[in-house]
Amino acid sequence: MDPATVNEQMAPNEKELMKQILATHKPDGKEFELQPLLDVVEDTIRHAKAWLRGKDNKVSTVDLNYQLDDLLYDAIKMVSCEFSCNCSGDPDIIELLGLLESYSWEAKAAIILAGFAANLGLYCLVAQLYDERHPFAKSLALLQLPPNILKQSSLKRKFEELLEIFEVVLGLIKDTVMAKIKSQSVYENYLVKVVSLITQSIVACASEMLNTVAKGIEYEATESEARKLSGLAKRIKKMRIHLKEDIQEWTRQHDEIAIRESFEKVKKRLKETTFENSIDFLSVIVSSKDNQLALYDPSAKTEGGEQQHPWLSNGCECSMCRKERTKLSDKHVMLYISNLEDLSEDEYSHLCDKYKRKSTEYEIVWIPIVDESSSWNAEMKKKFKKIRDSMPWLSISDPSKLDKAIIKYIKKVWKFQEKSRLVVLDPKGKVKKSGDVDLFWIWENSAFKSESDSMEEEDEEIWKLTTIQLLRDTLGSQVDDWVKEEKYIFLFGGEDKDWIKRFIAAVRAVVNATKINYEMSYVGKSAMKWGRHQEVESNIPAKVYRFTEKKHMSAFWATLQSLWQTKMETGKSIVEETTMKDIVTFLGFDAAGEGWAAVCRGSRRTMAKLQGAPIVEMLETYAIETKKADMGKQVVDLVDELVQKIRENKASESDHKCYSLTLPATKGTTLLRAECIYCHKTMKASITYRCCNDE
Repeated sequence: MDPATVNEQMAPNEKELMKQILATHKPDGKEFELQPLLDVVEDTIRHAKAWLRGKDNKVSTVDLNYQLDDLLYDAIKMVSCEFSCNCSGDPDIIELLGLLESYSWEAKAAIILAGFAANLGLYCLVAQLYDERHPFAKSLALLQLPPNILKQSSLKRKFEELLEIFEVVLGLIKDTVMAKIKSQSVYENYLVKVVSLITQSIVACASEMLNTVAKGIEYEATESEARKLSGLAKRIKKMRIHLKEDIQEWTRQHDEIAIRESFEKVKKRLKETTFENSIDFLSVIVSSKDNQLALYDPSAKTEGGEQQHPWLSNGCECSMCRKERTKLSDKHVMLYISNLEDLSEDEYSHLCDKYKRKSTEYEIVWIPIVDESSSWNAEMKKKFKKIRDSMPWLSISDPSKLDKAIIKYIKKVWKFQEKSRLVVLDPKGKVKKSGDVDLFWIWENSAFKSESDSMEEEDEEIWKLTTIQLLRDTLGSQVDDWVKEEKYIFLFGGEDKDWIKRFIAAVRAVVNATKINYEMSYVGKSAMKWGRHQEVESNIPAKVYRFTEKKHMSAFWATLQSLWQTKMETGKSIVEETTMKDIVTFLGFDAAGEGWAAVCRGSRRTMAKLQGAPIVEMLETYAIETKKADMGKQVVDLVDELVQKIRENKASESDHKCYSLTLPATKGTTLLRAECIYCHKTMKASITYRCCNDE
């Protein structure tokens, strides 16, 4: 609630009151620690309520070993006296605040509340001791309270009513103090409004209490007084709601500014600093909220399952830490950045295979990012430890303590959203490359062999590879031999068993007719459950290559999706245009649900692609025509023939089968526009939510 809103809600007489209150405010700048005072007041309320309800002996003892400032003591006594000595009527609000002119707004509210608490608490204590037949207390009680009050339950009822309002006021004051802590400049008009309301409420409570004590059971609050007290309580509750909302907003703004400033410092340091090694670079990146650098090595666990202490912490020079630091010396280091909640087991399992078979000496440091909307609870911690201990590489010891400025740097500079990223550091701590994990299988070797400042030339050579060569790592190393031997490669997918059976038969017919040297590889479907995949491929001949593990199938489709999404996000393709068309076609075929096939030869870039019955019919026709011609010799290259047939039979712009793309949604990568590969019209976008429990 801003000051303008506060002023708009004031009645004319309230605005005049605000002016008078502001005139009494002449702070001397002295600050007080108000929390101890509020703790004492809160404890007084607890004991008073417990006595009123007959449960005082069950109230837990709180250590209140505080020494309040002498000025606060004097102010509390002054306010307490103002309340107890004003027998002729209500204490004047302006005079009361005038006594506290040199104090801050929050201190005024706390002191006024404490002054009333002192009086109310004293009456409750005397009445309590009177009930307990304490000899000294009995005589003292008779001097403090009329006998008819001490003997009646009306005192307890009235005090309980006042305590209810008192608690609401205390809550508002605590929120106000918090607001001052969280915001460097709390609106003064807002504070004036708060203090005015608190003061009015306490004065009304004091008046009620004094009248009850003075007049005894004959005293009954007028309807106007009762309404006033009730109205004040409602206004305080409403103000607390607004204030809590403001505190949340002020806290968010304060945190954003702090994170932004820290982010700029980190960005400048990493850009301008020449590091001697990767450990120095890590000391900046893997920093925590309390500035404790901490890395965890699963190979250094004790018998109890944990390390003696996280290594690289505070530059520790113990034998274990020195030994651990050797792991990163003179090596490339790859930062594996992922989302903890949605980390794919297939992904890190595949990466683990690559790490164990690495041909270059490098180390991996896992940096899981915890989503801001998630709470770091026992379940999340258990999940982290389970994943961490299954990995053979290093990791940060506590993701919840990773500095928010570092997380912002990772997201802004290294483009991390939800899809896992890899950042490669050379032995000198210089960032060589960053990219999706799904593309690591393609650029792995080049990332570690060149010591040049730029990797552009190496990257250009990689991305010039043909479609089948780019997919070599996810399909298997045998692809290198297929390409070298100029074999025909039949790639096919889908889960229609009948179509697959017919397609394989058509390929065999072509082979029998042409005697070509060929290989076949079945790639399934991106959303296919592993059990279903195994069921389908169990009917496929053994000679046909297929994925032996679910993680390999996941890697194949994830690589295609990452290549396409990279183009959508950057506006340009990192691969050759013909290769990108192949990739988009594969993804479209996969989404359509029919069986599909792609045929290429060796390192040639041309690839014939088609789905459903047409590709089978074309192969069958080709086999028949080839068999008739010149004793089984090929009349036209198979791939060229299929490409020509596909062109001839291509659907018109206004009439082609429904074609769609299905891609995993990630934060920050929603596509606004995609083009149909057949008719080049803009495709309609839709959102599909799917819960797929992959067993």
